[in-house]
This record gives sequence, C-alpha cells and structure tokens, in this order.
Amino acid sequence: MNPAVSILIPVFNNPADTKVCLDGILASTNANRTPFKIIVCDDGSDDATTVGYLEALGDRIQLLRNGQNLGYTRSANRLLAAADTPYAVLMNNDCIVHDDWLDPLVDRLTSDPGVALVGTRARFGRGADGKPTPVMVMFECVGINLGAARKLGGFDERFAPAYYEDDDYNVRALLGGYRIDVIADPKVAHENPGRSYGAVRRLALMKINARKFIEKWGDHPQVALYIRYVLFNPHTWKSGFSADDIAQLPGG
Repeated sequence: MNPAVSILIPVFNNPADTKVCLDGILASTNANRTPFKIIVCDDGSDDATTVGYLEALGDRIQLLRNGQNLGYTRSANRLLAAADTPYAVLMNNDCIVHDDWLDPLVDRLTSDPGVALVGTRARFGRGADGKPTPVMVMFECVGINLGAARKLGGFDERFAPAYYEDDDYNVRALLGGYRIDVIADPKVAHENPGRSYGAVRRLALMKINARKFIEKWGDHPQVALYIRYVLFNPHTWKSGFSADDIAQLPGG
C-alpha cells in the first residue's frame, strides 16, 4: 500500500530523544490504519551516536543530510519539498507518540480539504459565534495538507534558523482562505521544547524573529489582533518575554 502520509522530522544531535521519537513512530505502525513513511533531515549532526542511529535504521526511513547545520526552518523546507504524499506530519524530534496517534490527524485533514493545518496543541480565541476557535496551532507536531502547502509555499526563511516561522505559516494559511484545526485528545507529547538551541539562544532568537514578524505583518489589519494576543501577552506560550521585552517590540 502506498503511503498516504510523510512524517517529516528535522534532527540535530540529541540522540536519546531522537531514538525515543523514531522508535515510537515505527512501533505504532500496526496501531494506525494510515500507511506512512518517515523522512528525516539530519541537519549536520556532529554527534556520532545520532549519526550511527540514523544510519542503522536503513530503509525504515528516508534520510536526507544537510552538509552543514542550516537550522529548523530550512531543514523543514527541505523535508516539505521531499514529501510526495497527499499529507504530511511535521514533528519535532523530541515528541513521543502513543498508540493510534496518527489517524486522528489524518482523519481531520482528509475530511475537509479546506483545512490546511491540524495541530495537537493550539492557542484559542473567540469566533463570531462566541465559541472558542483556534487562532494558531503549534508546529511541534502538525498535520499538513500538502496540496494547500504547495499553494502557500514553504516556510519564510527570513525566520531562519528558527522561531516564528510557524506563526507566520498560520497567518498565511488563514489569509489564504484555509482553516486550521486541533484534535481534541492527541496522543503526542512534546518533551523538551527549545533543547536544540538552549534557553539563552532560544530567547535571543525569539526576540529577533518577533521583531521580524511584526515588521512583516504589523500593518495588516487582520493580523493585528493575532500579534496583540500571541506576541504582546507575557502569559502566552511565547513567555520567556518579560514586560520590558514586549515594550521594546514595535507597537509594544
């Protein structure tokens, strides 16, 4: 049976989490009715354990290698370009999956061609009917309609090496007339966010790319509330930003 989904995973070192993630996906094959393949982009790992583990998987994965460390954003674009299935799941290499984790993501994508992204976690706002509606999905594990993705294009590499390329993609999907959704009971856990860059560099990159995001979208009336809700709220998942950090951003 031809795969319906490409599971796309950028990897840079971090062998323990990478092994747990990939072993879990491979072990879930019989628990999911959706046929899938795994494409890994090794983003210039210099850790012999990581390199050896990926090589030992052989034809159980499709392995792409970057000649140097390009960062998450460019590695994700390379993975999206390599996917030749109708749908994809882009996943961080520190995610842990359980049982039939894949089918709910794929079922939501296949049931409505107007849905571009299906996440396992989301930030919510209020729709016109007053009910909670997702305003963005997190890209730690996200189902992607690749037909929509080919129309929208890849991640904006001005945000390389990482952070805010996912916010940008959410906005582009919504402005492109697509919807985003989140599954109610995901069987996916994200264990160690930000480990690839470390806490200090992670916050520095977030500050730089928050400014780039606002410079790109700050004058767009449909994005203004999104910026205010997601970026200028120190209690959101972007927190690491202090009130002073927020005050220094354009419009803060």
